[in-house]
Amino acid sequence: MEAAAELFLGTWSYLVDGDPPWTDYSHFSNKGLTCWCFAIPSRRQPQVLWFKVEPPDTLHFGHPPNHTGWTRQYRFENNDRFVMSCGDKSWIYNRIAPEEVPDWVTAAIDAALKE
Repeated sequence: MEAAAELFLGTWSYLVDGDPPWTDYSHFSNKGLTCWCFAIPSRRQPQVLWFKVEPPDTLHFGHPPNHTGWTRQYRFENNDRFVMSCGDKSWIYNRIAPEEVPDWVTAAIDAALKE
């Protein structure tokens, strides 16, 4: 795994601008996969995507194994916070310590990324 991709490893939370707003989660693994966990019960099925970092500031996502995918711009504010954007929308991602990850998110990540 490239050094730039290693910056993303771990579990992150981000606020979704809804009514009311809610928090969703994303886990970046060292296998080049990310698992998105959605807080809304109707969307609780985790979504697994491959990811790669394209210098200098682009994340490329896709559905395994061959989907061409899409890109998002990113900017790290520090090691525990980055901003991902697409056009005029942006989301602030905050790294979560393993002991702070909700149990339902840990279970979803474990099940989704099982080999």
